[in-house]
Amino acid sequence: MQQTPQRTWLGALCVISAALFWGTLGPIMHILQRDTALTAIDISFLRALMGGLTLLVVARVWRPSWLHVARRDLPFFAAYGFLSVAAFFVLYATSVHINPVPVAVVLLYTAPAFVAVASWRLFGEPMSRAKVAALVFVLLGSTLVAGLWSATARHVTLLGLLVGVGSAATYATLGLFGRVALRRYEATTAMMFAFLFGALFLTPIVARDAPAILAAFRTHGVLILIMGLIPTAASYVLYTLGLKWLLPGQASILATIEPVVGTVLAWLWLGQRIDALQILGGVCILGSVLILQRDIETTAEAA
Repeated sequence: MQQTPQRTWLGALCVISAALFWGTLGPIMHILQRDTALTAIDISFLRALMGGLTLLVVARVWRPSWLHVARRDLPFFAAYGFLSVAAFFVLYATSVHINPVPVAVVLLYTAPAFVAVASWRLFGEPMSRAKVAALVFVLLGSTLVAGLWSATARHVTLLGLLVGVGSAATYATLGLFGRVALRRYEATTAMMFAFLFGALFLTPIVARDAPAILAAFRTHGVLILIMGLIPTAASYVLYTLGLKWLLPGQASILATIEPVVGTVLAWLWLGQRIDALQILGGVCILGSVLILQRDIETTAEAA
């Protein structure tokens, strides 16, 4: 779809809204891991399952035609669910487990660089100076927000590095698959099938934890439903919808406001401390968004 100033603003609004919703995930996961016997991968499975079922209900009630895809496209959606949901969720959960959390976060937010290169090669998305500057600000800001300077962040193994980069690479596939899926399907349909396939791939991994999962539903069922709705179903659909009007590289940079939102919410909800360097990192990330938004407007006006 051709970019225009009005459409790019709509796309940016969708992606930024998605990032705001994603920012609620950290505090929710913290509560679930603190109060239940769920592992990070159990929570990832519940995200995929509840996100897929939520969108299934939405499609059934709102537009039943969204429930159907062509049989020939099922392998595409299986790959979408495997890479963008199952593999990403597992790799990121593993990265957080074996790496210091600041390192896991910063490695994840190298994803915009993967997306920018892939989108340039696959979709002809231009690599402007403004976009390169935005990528630099994103990496710097993520480093500061995550607290990469701390002593605990210095203990990184080669395995941890590879897993962290793998989480970024699989996260990067979200925008690439989404861009292709939107050529034929609505965002709700695309993410519904991706989540359900992702949950299917994760089922063998979490099967032995079924008692813990059922117990968590009994005590924290409402929170699990909220997790499936806000930082999963709603956020991913909004992000994918934004790809109608933005290129994947643009969307991935805009979405990096998520760690800023997560840090602020952790401060508000959980009483976690924010220091001056984290605030500076947030300013860098917001600056990258402003740089990119101006570049998007310039590109749209020239189209």
